[in-house]
Amino acid sequence: PTDLRGDYLFPQYKVENNILTTNKVISSFETGEIQLRKDSKKTLSKKIKYLLSQKSYLFRFSHLMQKNLRKKLKKKEKNESNENNKNLLDSFGPGYLSYFDENKMIWVKNIWKEHLETLKDFKELAEKNDAGLLAIYWDDLPDYSASTLESLINNDSPITLDNNKKVFNFFEEENINYLNMTEKMFEHVGYTSILDKRKLLKGNLIYKKNNHPSIEGNNFMGNSIYFKICDYTKLKPKPPEECILLK
Repeated sequence: PTDLRGDYLFPQYKVENNILTTNKVISSFETGEIQLRKDSKKTLSKKIKYLLSQKSYLFRFSHLMQKNLRKKLKKKEKNESNENNKNLLDSFGPGYLSYFDENKMIWVKNIWKEHLETLKDFKELAEKNDAGLLAIYWDDLPDYSASTLESLINNDSPITLDNNKKVFNFFEEENINYLNMTEKMFEHVGYTSILDKRKLLKGNLIYKKNNHPSIEGNNFMGNSIYFKICDYTKLKPKPPEECILLK
């Protein structure tokens, strides 16, 4: 899902004054119009903040705490306003672009078309260099997406949970070898739906705080890729207990 957004908004981010900033945003969910964010002027206060962030660990630490507090307050305000929000897409933003229903939001059709063409470019590049191609499909997980998606569905937002089939069908049609890593994780913990709220992966294959794969998660993913390659190339794999990549 992030690849779809990244392709559409490319380059979505840029470095400004040694800080990663947002470069492009979707300004209208009705038309898909993209707005380029202007460079912010380097005022005296910003210059001072920049110098302090470069020289003072205490300043960076306090600034990080303040930033996290602002995020929590913003999240609380968002949750409180969701009940009265007529268009929840405005609240959740382009993070859920890959769920937009192209039958209700026509502009999304072209985004998918261009995205799949980009994937096809990888296939052609691999063939040109006589290299094998294995696509790893990595989607959202219920642990951090279930509640948001449920809110969008309950408020009749123009989304669908079937867009991932576009990618799988494309892989099949183009004869691209792929591994559905999300499905592997679902099977590992017993998920049957993206709307499952049990949070079975938190503290297991993904970290509790940041939703990124944990050490166990990286081992799981690495082993899954290893066995997929062995199966594809007809190599005899090692026993699973000998395949610990990280400790």
